Amino acid sequence: MAKSFIQIGDHGFWAQDRFIEAMQLCLIHEIEQQHLDSTSWVMDYKEALALESVPIMVGARSMRLEAFLTTPERNALILSLIDAIVEKIEIDAHYFTAENLYAFRRRALEILAASKTIQFANEQEFLAVLNRSRWQESPGISAVKGRYQQAFTLLRRLVNQELQTEVSSPINYWGF
Repeated sequence: MAKSFIQIGDHGFWAQDRFIEAMQLCLIHEIEQQHLDSTSWVMDYKEALALESVPIMVGARSMRLEAFLTTPERNALILSLIDAIVEKIEIDAHYFTAENLYAFRRRALEILAASKTIQFANEQEFLAVLNRSRWQESPGISAVKGRYQQAFTLLRRLVNQELQTEVSSPINYWGF
Protein backbone atom coordinates (compact mmCIF):
# COMPACT_ATOMS: atom_id res chain seq x y z
CA MET A 1 0.00 0.00 0.00
CA ALA A 2 1.28 3.43 -0.92
CA LYS A 3 1.81 5.91 1.90
CA SER A 4 2.04 9.68 1.96
CA PHE A 5 3.26 12.04 4.67
CA ILE A 6 0.58 14.45 5.88
CA GLN A 7 2.24 17.48 7.38
CA ILE A 8 2.15 20.98 8.72
CA GLY A 9 5.65 22.40 8.81
CA ASP A 10 8.09 19.71 9.94
CA HIS A 11 5.48 17.66 11.80
CA GLY A 12 3.11 15.08 10.46
CA PHE A 13 2.32 11.43 10.04
CA TRP A 14 2.55 8.71 7.45
CA ALA A 15 -0.77 7.28 6.27
CA GLN A 16 -1.88 4.89 3.62
CA ASP A 17 -3.27 6.70 0.61
CA ARG A 18 -6.69 5.09 1.09
CA PHE A 19 -6.92 6.64 4.58
CA ILE A 20 -5.98 10.03 3.15
CA GLU A 21 -8.53 9.76 0.36
CA ALA A 22 -11.22 8.85 2.90
CA MET A 23 -10.29 11.88 5.02
CA GLN A 24 -10.43 14.14 1.96
CA LEU A 25 -13.79 12.79 0.85
CA CYS A 26 -15.33 12.97 4.32
CA LEU A 27 -14.15 16.55 4.77
CA ILE A 28 -15.67 17.55 1.43
CA HIS A 29 -18.92 15.89 2.42
CA GLU A 30 -18.98 17.54 5.85
CA ILE A 31 -18.24 20.97 4.39
CA GLU A 32 -21.25 20.57 2.13
CA GLN A 33 -23.46 19.09 4.86
CA GLN A 34 -22.77 22.08 7.07
CA HIS A 35 -23.16 24.53 4.15
CA LEU A 36 -19.75 26.06 4.84
CA ASP A 37 -18.62 26.40 1.26
CA SER A 38 -20.03 29.89 0.83
CA THR A 39 -16.77 31.21 2.27
CA SER A 40 -14.13 31.70 -0.43
CA TRP A 41 -11.27 29.85 1.27
CA VAL A 42 -13.53 26.92 2.25
CA MET A 43 -14.74 26.59 -1.32
CA ASP A 44 -11.14 26.67 -2.55
CA TYR A 45 -10.14 24.11 0.09
CA LYS A 46 -13.01 21.82 -0.88
CA GLU A 47 -11.93 21.96 -4.53
CA ALA A 48 -8.29 21.36 -3.58
CA LEU A 49 -9.29 18.32 -1.53
CA ALA A 50 -11.40 17.05 -4.44
CA LEU A 51 -8.42 17.32 -6.78
CA GLU A 52 -6.06 15.71 -4.26
CA SER A 53 -8.50 12.80 -3.87
CA VAL A 54 -8.12 11.81 -7.52
CA PRO A 55 -5.65 8.93 -7.56
CA ILE A 56 -3.19 10.44 -10.03
CA MET A 57 0.08 9.69 -8.23
CA VAL A 58 0.55 6.89 -5.74
CA GLY A 59 2.32 7.96 -2.55
CA ALA A 60 1.92 11.68 -3.19
CA ARG A 61 -1.35 12.55 -1.45
CA SER A 62 -1.79 15.82 0.42
CA MET A 63 -4.38 17.35 2.71
CA ARG A 64 -3.14 20.83 1.64
CA LEU A 65 -3.04 21.88 5.30
CA GLU A 66 -0.21 24.39 5.04
CA ALA A 67 -1.84 26.17 2.12
CA PHE A 68 -5.24 26.62 3.76
CA LEU A 69 -4.87 26.47 7.54
CA THR A 70 -3.28 29.88 7.90
CA THR A 71 -5.24 31.31 10.84
CA PRO A 72 -6.49 30.04 14.22
CA GLU A 73 -10.07 30.47 12.95
CA ARG A 74 -9.43 28.21 9.97
CA ASN A 75 -7.81 25.61 12.22
CA ALA A 76 -10.81 25.74 14.54
CA LEU A 77 -13.20 25.20 11.64
CA ILE A 78 -11.29 22.18 10.36
CA LEU A 79 -11.08 20.76 13.90
CA SER A 80 -14.86 21.07 14.24
CA LEU A 81 -15.31 19.26 10.91
CA ILE A 82 -12.99 16.46 12.02
CA ASP A 83 -14.90 16.12 15.29
CA ALA A 84 -18.22 15.92 13.43
CA ILE A 85 -16.87 13.23 11.11
CA VAL A 86 -15.43 11.15 13.96
CA GLU A 87 -18.75 11.36 15.77
CA LYS A 88 -20.62 10.21 12.67
CA ILE A 89 -18.23 7.29 12.22
CA GLU A 90 -18.82 6.31 15.86
CA ILE A 91 -22.60 6.60 16.05
CA ASP A 92 -23.93 6.04 12.53
CA ALA A 93 -23.41 2.50 11.24
CA HIS A 94 -24.42 3.63 7.75
CA TYR A 95 -22.02 6.59 7.49
CA PHE A 96 -18.67 4.90 6.94
CA THR A 97 -19.53 2.36 4.27
CA ALA A 98 -18.22 1.54 0.83
CA GLU A 99 -21.43 2.88 -0.68
CA ASN A 100 -21.09 6.24 1.06
CA LEU A 101 -17.40 6.63 0.24
CA TYR A 102 -18.21 5.79 -3.37
CA ALA A 103 -20.93 8.46 -3.35
CA PHE A 104 -18.53 10.95 -1.70
CA ARG A 105 -15.99 10.15 -4.44
CA ARG A 106 -18.61 10.76 -7.12
CA ARG A 107 -19.40 14.14 -5.55
CA ALA A 108 -15.71 15.10 -5.49
CA LEU A 109 -15.48 14.39 -9.22
CA GLU A 110 -18.66 16.37 -9.86
CA ILE A 111 -17.08 19.32 -8.05
CA LEU A 112 -14.02 19.09 -10.27
CA ALA A 113 -16.14 18.81 -13.41
CA ALA A 114 -18.31 21.79 -12.42
CA SER A 115 -15.26 23.95 -11.74
CA LYS A 116 -13.70 22.72 -15.01
CA THR A 117 -10.61 21.61 -13.09
CA ILE A 118 -11.00 18.26 -14.80
CA GLN A 119 -12.94 17.81 -18.00
CA PHE A 120 -14.41 14.46 -18.87
CA ALA A 121 -15.05 13.63 -22.50
CA ASN A 122 -18.18 11.65 -21.64
CA GLU A 123 -19.95 9.69 -18.91
CA GLN A 124 -17.81 6.60 -19.56
CA GLU A 125 -14.62 8.55 -18.85
CA PHE A 126 -16.20 10.01 -15.70
CA LEU A 127 -17.15 6.51 -14.50
CA ALA A 128 -13.70 5.14 -15.31
CA VAL A 129 -12.08 7.78 -13.08
CA LEU A 130 -14.74 7.26 -10.41
CA ASN A 131 -14.20 3.52 -10.34
CA ARG A 132 -10.40 3.76 -10.11
CA SER A 133 -10.73 4.50 -6.41
CA ARG A 134 -12.18 1.02 -5.83
CA TRP A 135 -14.47 2.11 -3.00
CA GLN A 136 -17.26 0.10 -4.63
CA GLU A 137 -15.11 -3.01 -4.08
CA SER A 138 -14.62 -2.41 -0.33
CA PRO A 139 -17.73 -3.91 1.30
CA GLY A 140 -15.90 -4.74 4.55
CA ILE A 141 -14.72 -1.21 5.19
CA SER A 142 -17.12 -0.66 8.09
CA ALA A 143 -15.39 -3.54 9.91
CA VAL A 144 -12.15 -1.55 9.98
CA LYS A 145 -13.66 1.88 10.58
CA GLY A 146 -11.59 2.18 13.77
CA ARG A 147 -8.47 2.48 11.63
CA TYR A 148 -10.03 5.33 9.70
CA GLN A 149 -11.10 6.98 12.96
CA GLN A 150 -7.49 6.79 14.07
CA ALA A 151 -6.45 8.58 10.87
CA PHE A 152 -8.82 11.40 11.77
CA THR A 153 -7.46 11.40 15.33
CA LEU A 154 -3.93 11.83 13.98
CA LEU A 155 -5.14 14.58 11.65
CA ARG A 156 -6.84 16.32 14.57
CA ARG A 157 -3.68 16.11 16.67
CA LEU A 158 -1.62 17.51 13.78
CA VAL A 159 -3.95 20.46 13.15
CA ASN A 160 -4.07 21.11 16.90
CA GLN A 161 -0.23 21.11 17.01
CA GLU A 162 -0.17 18.15 19.40
CA LEU A 163 1.59 15.75 17.01
CA GLN A 164 5.35 16.18 17.01
CA THR A 165 6.42 13.31 14.76
CA GLU A 166 8.51 14.04 11.69
CA VAL A 167 9.02 12.31 8.36
CA SER A 168 11.90 10.23 9.79
CA SER A 169 10.16 9.39 13.09
CA PRO A 170 9.31 5.75 13.76
CA ILE A 171 5.82 4.94 12.58
CA ASN A 172 4.55 3.82 15.97
CA TYR A 173 1.52 6.11 16.16
CA TRP A 174 -0.82 3.65 14.46
CA GLY A 175 -2.41 1.34 17.01
CA PHE A 176 -2.73 -1.72 14.77
